[in-house]
Formats: sequence, C-alpha cells, structure tokens
Amino acid sequence: MVEEYRSNIQHLRRYPKSFWVAAGVGVFSLFRRIKEMFFFTLIVLGVYVKKRHRARRVIVPLIRQEISKCGLTPLPIILFLSAIIGFLVVGQSVVLLRLTGEVTYDLVGDILVLVIFKEIGPLLAALVLLVRVGVSTVVELAGERASGQMEWVCSLGIDPVHYYVVPRTIGMGVATLCLTIYLITFSLLSGYVVVFFLDVPWKPVEYIDQIVAALKWKDFLILFLKALLFGSLIAITTCYESLAHPVQSHQIPATIIRVVIGCLVGWGITDVLFYLI
Repeated sequence: MVEEYRSNIQHLRRYPKSFWVAAGVGVFSLFRRIKEMFFFTLIVLGVYVKKRHRARRVIVPLIRQEISKCGLTPLPIILFLSAIIGFLVVGQSVVLLRLTGEVTYDLVGDILVLVIFKEIGPLLAALVLLVRVGVSTVVELAGERASGQMEWVCSLGIDPVHYYVVPRTIGMGVATLCLTIYLITFSLLSGYVVVFFLDVPWKPVEYIDQIVAALKWKDFLILFLKALLFGSLIAITTCYESLAHPVQSHQIPATIIRVVIGCLVGWGITDVLFYLI
C-alpha cells in the first residue's frame, strides 16, 4: 500500500511538469509553423511577381482549370447550405423581433449583413472548399511527392512553386470569392421566402432596401479581401504541407489533419487582423 501511494504521488508530481512541457512545445511548434508558412507565402508571392509573364500558355490554363474545379465542385453543397442559413437566420431574427415587440423589423437587414455578409459567408465557403477540394488536393500532391514525380518535374527545369502552387493559390482564391457570392445571394433569396411565409408586411423591394441600407462600402471590401485570403490560404497550406516536406504514403492522413488545423488557425488570425485594422 505504501509503495502504491508513493508511486501515485510521484505520478502526480510528474504530471504538471509533463503537461507544461507539452504545452510549451506545442506553442513553440505553432509559432514555428506560422513563421514557416509566412516565409512560404513570401516565396509564392516572389515567384508570381518574378515569373508572371513566363509560360503563360501553361499557367493560365492551369489557373482556369483550378477556378472551374474549385468553383463548380462545391456548388451543390453551397446552395444547400445557403438555403438552410437563410431559413435559420431570417426565421430566428423575425421570431425574436416579434418576441421583443418590434413591428417594423428594421433590424433584419442589419442582422443579415452582420451574420451572413461579414462572417458566415466567406468562412463557410472556404470551409466547404477545404473539405470538398482541399483534402483531395492534399492526397494528389502528397502522392506525387511520395512517388518522386515532383523531382522529375524539377529535373526538367520547371519551378515547382510556379507550376504547382501559383495556379492553385489564384484559382482557390477566386473560387472562394465566387462561392461566397453564391452563398450570400441564395441565402438572401431563401430569407425572403421565410419573410413571405411568416406574413411579414414586406414587398421584395422593401426587403432589398433593408439590406442595402445596412451595407457600407467597407463591407464589400472586407468581403472581397476575406474571400480571396481564405481561399489562397487553403492553397498555400495544402501545398506547403504536401510539397515542402518529404511525405510518405502512410503519412497522408496526418498531413490532412495538419492542413485542416493550419487553415483554421490561419482563418482565425486573418479574422482577428481584420477586426484590429
């Protein structure tokens, strides 16, 4: 009994130390990964600026292919989620305004702009793109790296950043912006269906006027920048985790997990920076 008690005490004494050591290692690893991602982003920007006029017959079709794939593949899911968001956000807003005794429903436009236009739109579009296209991109690029195809491309004198990363960065950024516009548009349309069935005395013109009155020019700029940055961050994180490190076939699931965590952390940092600026 005494020996068991002593072993338990020693285990409890070791636990806080190991916990704080693990927490410290995790924090330093996170900061190191953020620094590496930042330098990788600078490399991608430098390659794009330096080689933007080279191999246009190859790079431009690759960009169009990425925009088409990333913009059309998640579109059915985006339309389905936009209908759900419109029903939930507008329906809950109208019900809450009725409970508070508000009869003019002037806050519905502000709620729609704040929730859908500024926050949910870019984030949800980027999340759907990550799940629908980003995961398959990780498998594709990691498979090429594991099979040695990337070394074969480099042996031909082709810059892998210019060939692999730049088209995906531009394509996913533009596709995320398009998906965000689709999501917001169909969410607002489904929202008016809720307004119609809840007997709110609004005509379509009045419903649009409420939304337009709540919008400012800065909202369009923030939406444009957020969507582009969120989509480009998916491409940069995917290419960094798949191409910048040696990846074996059995390491692909762990690579996917790192990509998802990296995108979530990057989106959070980007959102905080927008609030601070």
